Amino acid sequence: MEVNEILTQIRENKYNTQTQVANKLKIAQSTYAEYESGQTTIPLEKLCNFAVIYNIRLDYILGLSKIKEPFSKMQKFDINIMANNLKQLRKNSNLTQKELGKKLSYSDAIISKQENAKHIMTYPALIKLSKIYKVPTDFIVGITK
Repeated sequence: MEVNEILTQIRENKYNTQTQVANKLKIAQSTYAEYESGQTTIPLEKLCNFAVIYNIRLDYILGLSKIKEPFSKMQKFDINIMANNLKQLRKNSNLTQKELGKKLSYSDAIISKQENAKHIMTYPALIKLSKIYKVPTDFIVGITK
């Protein structure tokens, strides 16, 4: 299943309308409808907040796990926490920004911006990082510890 289909399934299983979810995410209903229809890719920050609202692992929403329940208490997305996690994971893996950029098809300048909380990656890049570092996406983005 695609991410947009999983979003729809989760929302419908909780008997919520698109308007209710959009209000929780602080976006227009029409924007949220575009996420569910697949017309627009949901930004990572909104995807993380969706996971927190429904208390469902980001890995599940991204199709990386069949387990819905988070493995620890979830917290709201914070770009500074994600930036710190990105930097620590890269350093712990003994990769330079340039080397990591090559693996993700990003420039080292983009990696630097991400590590300094100036740029939020897309969720496809997050999936690649999760596979490179062998850690859950929830941890990388900082919504669980």
